Amino acid sequence: MTHTRGRAISPSGQNSFAGGRTLGTLQVDVDDLWVYFESLGRQAPAGTPPLAYREGVPRLLDLFDRYRIRATFFVCGCDLPAQVEGVAEIARRGHEVANHSNLHQNGYARLSYAEKRADITTAGEAIQQATGHRPVGFKAPVFSFSADLLQALAELGYEYDSSLWPTSMRRHCGFCSEFSQEAVLTPITTGMS
Repeated sequence: MTHTRGRAISPSGQNSFAGGRTLGTLQVDVDDLWVYFESLGRQAPAGTPPLAYREGVPRLLDLFDRYRIRATFFVCGCDLPAQVEGVAEIARRGHEVANHSNLHQNGYARLSYAEKRADITTAGEAIQQATGHRPVGFKAPVFSFSADLLQALAELGYEYDSSLWPTSMRRHCGFCSEFSQEAVLTPITTGMS
């Protein structure tokens, strides 16, 4: 089975389920403990183990192998090079490694355009060095989307963004996004208006 742009393709060239139709994507945000501490405005204690990479990722990889599932793993650039072997193993097992920003900053949408572009570039370079492949997908931290994010991603050659929930935020979370579900499903193009 080959992994191609977020789709599992069987040796016969068909998707492995639903008679060749893509049912959806399986995405894993590899957010280690430091992300959760920082989301609370705290710094992770010294020596906090990288449990996502030490325990979570290996378990998921084994589970996905067992069921011949291919997924997209969104990783933060700052976790590299300390987790380079774990990220390289994700790619070796046929999964896509995509960009989840460099520093997983809260309020990502409020960063300036230049700050976003630099953060995406730094993480992308770290991912490429670890896997040998330039990432083509991006997901902003905490689904923090902004219109200029797509501009930066297009300029940097990214093919898709997965920063929005494809549901009504108001209905599920008490707040809403000004962006539509269609924005989530639209590939990035350089001819944006």
